[in-house]
Amino acid sequence: VSGNNDMSADDVIMMHTHGTTHIDALCHIYVGDSLYNGHPASGLLPLGAQRCGIENVGPIVTRGILLDIAGFRGVQHLGDGEAIEPDELEACAAAQGVELRPADVVLVRTGWWQLFHAGPEQRARFYASEPGVSAAAGRWFHARDIVALGADTPAVEVVTSWTQPLPVHRDIIWGCGGYLMEFLDLEALAADRVYEFLFVATPLAIDGGIGSPIVPLAIV
Repeated sequence: VSGNNDMSADDVIMMHTHGTTHIDALCHIYVGDSLYNGHPASGLLPLGAQRCGIENVGPIVTRGILLDIAGFRGVQHLGDGEAIEPDELEACAAAQGVELRPADVVLVRTGWWQLFHAGPEQRARFYASEPGVSAAAGRWFHARDIVALGADTPAVEVVTSWTQPLPVHRDIIWGCGGYLMEFLDLEALAADRVYEFLFVATPLAIDGGIGSPIVPLAIV
């Protein structure tokens, strides 16, 4: 409150950093007591990660590639728990006339995002299981030295049960220091058949954060 009846408003926002469109930090995944690059997982403390936190990421500005698997198959969306294998990724890229290069950000469209907006029953289905890239496809991306892999699903990789291992998370984050981005809305890019663009995203500099919401941009 200030003089002359001038008023002001403010906000407090509390949110799960992995509950919306977001990027995973390198401290999101650990194997045994090891984070990426051998840092001890014991450094994951209640007040934040001592190593590999999201504050280390900074702005991402690089070439982006959309692989529209749903469009390539000619379907609205892939089925529950349906896997995407390396040969299909290669065929999709060839059909779209794009080639993956080191330091790319690659976004995989399954069409699964449509379920999120299709009412409570379909939204529950959206979270229960999901299509996505297979373990072999995760290794395929790993070998291409990409910066980040994203998708229009909660986990990027195929999920049939939330008690299963997540090998793509392990290969991309823990194995090669890449990033995963989830809950991406790729519908407009696919509708316009935009398969190559300048990708821009900046995580919040949350000290010791396990992840951060992002507002990614595709500049064409």
